[in-house]
Amino acid sequence: ESTAASGIAAPVAAVPQGEWACEIVLWAQNVPKLSGSFATQCVSNMLTIAGKDFQNTCKRVEPRRVLRKYAELFVIGFNRAGTESSDNILFNGPGLVLALMSQATNSGSV
Repeated sequence: ESTAASGIAAPVAAVPQGEWACEIVLWAQNVPKLSGSFATQCVSNMLTIAGKDFQNTCKRVEPRRVLRKYAELFVIGFNRAGTESSDNILFNGPGLVLALMSQATNSGSV
């Protein structure tokens, strides 16, 4: 935990190399404004994507059925991880994405 400017202890989550944080903002309709800090222990890259712009682009591209199913599965999994005791509080990881994409690709029409 770290202490926020308000003096309240805030949880700290490590983002291992090759992983990411905050993917939920790309897929969810209503995400509360996120606050807090990102701090690094080494040289890092940060990519920011405007969630609404990303969603609008996904609506126009050809594989939107797969993207829509992936988004649905991601939000369901994210919500489930938030209500269960989970070691993956950021709900991310290459293996998770591959599993969700496999499910989305192999599912019938949404």
